[in-house]
Formats: sequence, structure tokens, C-alpha cells
Amino acid sequence: MTDVISVVKKVREDIEKNGIDEQKVLEAIASIDTKGEIRNIVLVLSWGGPNIIATIVPPVIKIEGFWGGNYFFDIIDNNKLANELFDKFASYFEGIEVKASPSN
Repeated sequence: MTDVISVVKKVREDIEKNGIDEQKVLEAIASIDTKGEIRNIVLVLSWGGPNIIATIVPPVIKIEGFWGGNYFFDIIDNNKLANELFDKFASYFEGIEVKASPSN
């Protein structure tokens, strides 16, 4: 069985050293507020065991690992790195028009 804690810590070290390689991102999700501004970016880095997700909300990056019933997270508190990665992946969503759905 894969040790979720060691995988998350290794991913953290890799992100701190090398950033996040776009080729390793399986899915990118942006949370957008009612003004159309991106508030956070969630990157799926692996799934199928363990599942690894990085959530970028400057000034931090939260790395979460899930495997079976096990869960572990770690935080990278580095404003410069978080902003660089946020800007890099926010560019994926440029030009997307966001329309609020009407209230019922």
C-alpha cells in the first residue's frame, strides 16, 4: 500500500524545487466569483491511488493526498511561488466567458 504521507511530502518537495509541470496536470479547475475573477485553481496531479490534488490560493498551495480511507495534506506557504503558479494556470482560463445563472 502506498504511504499517502510520503507521497504528499515528495510532491511538496518537487513543487518547491521545480514548480508544477503542465504535462503532469490531469485536470485544472478554477473557482470563479460573481465578478468573473478566479479565486483559486485546483490541479489534479494523479488519481487511481493515491489521488493527489494541489489547490493554489495565493499565498499558499495546499497539497492533498487520498488513498482508500487515508488522507493527508501539506501546505506550501510561499507567496512568490503560489502567485507564479496561479498566474501560469490562470492563463488556461483566459477568454472563457462566465455567465451567472439566473436565480430561481
